[in-house]
Amino acid sequence: MVKKGDFIEVSYTGKIKGTGEIFDLTDEKLAKEKKIWNKNAFYGPIPMIIGAGHMLPALEEAFIKMKVGQKKTVMVEGAKAFGERKKERLQVIPEKLFRSQKVDPKVGMMVNVGQMIGKVQSVSGGRITVDFNHPLAGKTLEYEIKIEKQVEKLEEQVLGLIRYHLKTSKDFGIKVKKDAVEVSLPKGMLVEPRGMKQVADDALAHLKIKTIKFTYTFEK
Repeated sequence: MVKKGDFIEVSYTGKIKGTGEIFDLTDEKLAKEKKIWNKNAFYGPIPMIIGAGHMLPALEEAFIKMKVGQKKTVMVEGAKAFGERKKERLQVIPEKLFRSQKVDPKVGMMVNVGQMIGKVQSVSGGRITVDFNHPLAGKTLEYEIKIEKQVEKLEEQVLGLIRYHLKTSKDFGIKVKKDAVEVSLPKGMLVEPRGMKQVADDALAHLKIKTIKFTYTFEK
């Protein structure tokens, strides 16, 4: 049975209870069947460490004591998912603010205001109402989850963290020597330092290593 701290790969389909609308899934074939396939999305089983904050806490808890290959349906109430909707997150913003940024606000458009992402609810008389609540706030979510495998080899665990944080299926060279890991990035692939730091933070906090090193190789 899976316990806290275990490294696993999972598949899931997340729906909004009541409407059945799928908002997230790992199955690319199903995404195409439902006509919600996104070329920028990363499909396939998701690597995760139970208790590392890779998923909603309520969802992570659901995996505990499950077995590899087991499936389960989990309901997550709004408060334990993306929070309840809050009226104060509905804000009225002068249209001139958008115009000054050369943005023509339309109902349904996602906008960035002061580093906050919101959805335009209404446009009237030079006043734009923007909803900064999470799109799934206040909704009960229904997840169909399955544990695909338990990841035990250190090399596979590191690769799993890379694929989780960097959202890539490219091959990385991974060398393990005692409690140190060296990751060679594919030629021509540039990764933001923030992404590598996320991988390093998780690896150092949850894997049995003391150092992790990333290397780029450039050739003439």
